[in-house]
Amino acid sequence: KMFDKITENYKYILEKKDSVFRNFDVFINSKQKVNLNRLRAIVPKFLVLSLTRDCFMQCRYCYAGARYCENIDEAKGLEIELIDKILKDAKKLGIRHIEITGGDPFIRKDIYEILQKTVEEEIHINISTKKLLSIQEIKQLKQTGLKSIQISIDTLDDYIAKYLTGIDDFAERMIEVISKL
Repeated sequence: KMFDKITENYKYILEKKDSVFRNFDVFINSKQKVNLNRLRAIVPKFLVLSLTRDCFMQCRYCYAGARYCENIDEAKGLEIELIDKILKDAKKLGIRHIEITGGDPFIRKDIYEILQKTVEEEIHINISTKKLLSIQEIKQLKQTGLKSIQISIDTLDDYIAKYLTGIDDFAERMIEVISKL
């Protein structure tokens, strides 16, 4: 019932002309067919791409099990050629939104190149980070054509933020980054 309600509420998105759908029928057994009278996309609309498990941070609660790296020269992750292929295949499938995550994607030397390639494939992207971005990095982001960024602030209390992230004045500094963005 919940799926049907969500499907009905977002039907205007799901029925866009550039989408591929099929009828979705379920069989309880080989003789009894249950038609759920709904449409289901046969390709995803949204892709989450984890570029690396490496990160600048050492958050106590890291869900990704990220490996701490002090600098980008140590970072590892998906090869740029594979990322390029994934982007091209995603576009062919009709995927129009990619969420880029990690560890922290900004630990990669080639992150701006990756963002540029994604924009060139006409795929909307959002990137998720906890990196305290510099003015230069923000300018580079603007040059890629990036339109959306998700910044994580776990708390506005710098004492708690220090405990969680290990960074002094993290909340205050991240608010400054958001203002500059």
